[in-house]
Amino acid sequence: MIIGTYVSWNDNIIPFKTIQEFAIRLNVSNVQAKRIRKKMVDNGFLMKTNNNTFEVNADYLRKGMKKNKNAEFVKVFQKNVRHLVQHLKLQDIGLISAIIPYVSFYGGIVCKNPREMDEKKIEHMSITELAETIGINRKTLNNKLVTMKTSLENETNLVRVFAKLHVGNTAKILINTNILARSENEKIKDVSALFTVQQKKLMG
Repeated sequence: MIIGTYVSWNDNIIPFKTIQEFAIRLNVSNVQAKRIRKKMVDNGFLMKTNNNTFEVNADYLRKGMKKNKNAEFVKVFQKNVRHLVQHLKLQDIGLISAIIPYVSFYGGIVCKNPREMDEKKIEHMSITELAETIGINRKTLNNKLVTMKTSLENETNLVRVFAKLHVGNTAKILINTNILARSENEKIKDVSALFTVQQKKLMG
């Protein structure tokens, strides 16, 4: 997800070649960057070109407007996504990537039927159900959803990556649509306060 924000518009090429440059973008050591890049190549996400550059497989990611309206895409706000590496571990960013396929087209709701186009028919997914679906311990997942924070472009305060919206006895899981979204309805102003991190007041 992070590497994908650097691809070029015309050919999906990443504009850097060396392990050191990968490490800087991912905020990891050179050893970790080498291992991660190899895994990306082995999994088919990255493809090495004849010019010794790397191209992102368009089956996974493409920069620009979608040509196939039936294809599934997630809209990524690249500068805000890049901020994630400043605040989160790569494992946490991997967790976000695992949740993305279950984000609905409306308001960033994590749900069972993300392809559903009728907002009234969206079936939200509980923390227990999400944990089982992506294969993670429920307690661990709940802790991550509560604690993951990042920064946004031109903002000084941290924001939450995920939030819970309690409706009756249930809680909807929402992803911050200033980071990524699945439709043009990405701005959820009515619940934006849920993602706000309360600043501690200085005693004086």
